[in-house]
Formats: sequence, structure tokens, C-alpha cells
Amino acid sequence: MAITLKDVAQKAGVAPSTVSLVLNAGKSNVPISEKTRARVSQAAKELGYRPNPAARGLRLNRTHTVGVVSYDINDPMAIVITWKLDLLFADSGYRTVVGDAMHNDKRAGRHIKEFAATKVDGMVLLSSSWAIDKKALTEAVGTNFPVVSIGKDFSDKGIQSFRVDNWLGARMAVEHLLSLGRESIGIIAGTEMYAPDSELRLAGAKEALEQAGVGLPSGRFVREVEGGWNPNAGYRSMKRLMDSADKLDAVFAFDDCTAFGAIRAIYEAGRSVPDDIAVIGFDDLMVSEFYNPPLTTIRQPVTEMTQKTAEYLLSRIEGGSKDNPQLEVFVPELVVRSSCGASISS
Repeated sequence: MAITLKDVAQKAGVAPSTVSLVLNAGKSNVPISEKTRARVSQAAKELGYRPNPAARGLRLNRTHTVGVVSYDINDPMAIVITWKLDLLFADSGYRTVVGDAMHNDKRAGRHIKEFAATKVDGMVLLSSSWAIDKKALTEAVGTNFPVVSIGKDFSDKGIQSFRVDNWLGARMAVEHLLSLGRESIGIIAGTEMYAPDSELRLAGAKEALEQAGVGLPSGRFVREVEGGWNPNAGYRSMKRLMDSADKLDAVFAFDDCTAFGAIRAIYEAGRSVPDDIAVIGFDDLMVSEFYNPPLTTIRQPVTEMTQKTAEYLLSRIEGGSKDNPQLEVFVPELVVRSSCGASISS
């Protein structure tokens, strides 16, 4: 038989309402002494009492559920972000449900409407490759519904947004290649679906080259023709790059998946990494450290971003004030490994 609030109240010698306030973090004008709180907590522990989230949700008009609309649930970066968010929300008593937009605005909109219909308490938009219809979002969830974006900046649409500094990360990548004496540097840019990420990374890389007096000739730049979790795009792009660029000695790839495909194309062409061509990616996926060779890359601060995202969203769900939504940009980190010819960092 399940232990109830009344059981705990009887053992602690207090009213059931006091037990509810202590264990469910309820608010009251009646002060509760630390001695009483300790007695209630001890009684609950001894009896093995477990709160009923469903019952509490009915009282607070909440489902204790957060919806996540992901741009692509197969993408490794999306997987990591969703996994970390799920852990953080679970620690606060919330479950996570995920909808896959598959890089499609309409699918994203459909998931938003479905989540609104099931009355999730808040929503995270992993929006790297799709836009948002503010009117449709407002109609689906209302003006005060807690929503956060990771990836694209929707702060002008009233949505708190978080993303990495793509421009700075790309600049760091190219500056690292230049510091190693590489000057014939090629760039594999991301597809247009990943704008503005792809454009910011391209701009950062170009500026680093221009300031070094190197520049970016047309033959040293290719754009992926396909996006998403697709090393094949990097493979094809690298083959095009080697066909058009003379004396290529390094390449900055849009992300780690692109870099994996590029490295295979380099090997198949009878050239080596990093002796002939240095390769650097962007993201720092879990597998990147164990690739052959271990991949130098730009690490996204995923732990920090997801922590801030969860804190903000839960604060809004729990009744926190709605500050003016803004964009918070996180500083990336250069992770040096041997794909560029340097020693592996710790």
C-alpha cells in the first residue's frame, strides 16, 4: 500500500497540510519551524514516502513535462543536447518528450501545436536549421508560455535564445592552422539550411585569413550540398576541394561530421592527415577524440548552454518573472589534437 501524506502527518504529529507544504515546497504565510521541517522529513524518510507527481500536477495545473522540438534527432550534436536537457529536467521532476522537425519548418510547427495540445509546461526549440512562425507559435501556446531556443536567435520574437559564438570559433580554428604554418587553407562551409551558423563560421574563417594576408581564393572554398548528420557531404566536398585547389595543406570543416568525411577523401586520394593536409572541425563530438587521427576541433560548451537553458525554462515554469528575452552567446574552446599535427591536449 502506498504511503500517503496522512501517514506521514500522523507519524510526525502534524497536520497533512503541513506535510504538503514541507515536502512539496508549497508557499504559505504560516511559518514552519526548522524543527518541524526536520521531523516531517525524517518521518517521510522512515516511511518511504514518495510524492505523487500526477496529483501535484493537478493541483498546480501542470503536467511536469517539457517538449523539445529538435532539428534532427539523428544529428549527434542534437542527441547530446537533448540527452543533457533530459537529465537536467529529470533532476527537477520533469520528463522530456521530443519531436523531430527533420529540418522542416512545417514539421516543427506541427510538433509545437501537438505539444501545446498535450499541455506541456514549457518548450525548448533546437532550431539550427528551421525558422519559426511567431504568429503560429503564439496561437499554439499563448503569449506567456515558457519557450527557449538553442541555436537560432529568436530573441526579437520574444524568445530567450542561447547559442555558441560561431564567428569566434571559426576564427580560432583558422588562426590555429595559420599558427602551424599552414597557408593554403581550404574551407568546407555548411549548407544554407544551417544559416546563420554556416554564414557566421564562414565569416569568421575569412576574416582570420584576410588579416593574415592569405585570403580565400575561389578554388579553396566549397559549400556542402547536403546537410544534417552526413559525413558523405564532407567526403564529396573534400574531393571537389582537392580537385580545384593547388597545394592545399589544410582544411577547416563546418562541423566534425564534415571533417570525418573529408579525412576519408584525403586518405583515398593517397594523401595523409596531418602531414599532407591538416583537418579541423567544429563541435567536439564524443567520437572526435577517438577518430583516426584524433580530431582537432572547436568545442561547443554544451554543458553550460543546456544548464542555462534548463534553469531559465524551469524558472519560467515555476512562475519566475519574464525578463526581456535576449540572446546569450557562449564562448567556444579550441581542442588541439593530432589531426592538425600538434600534440593531443588533455
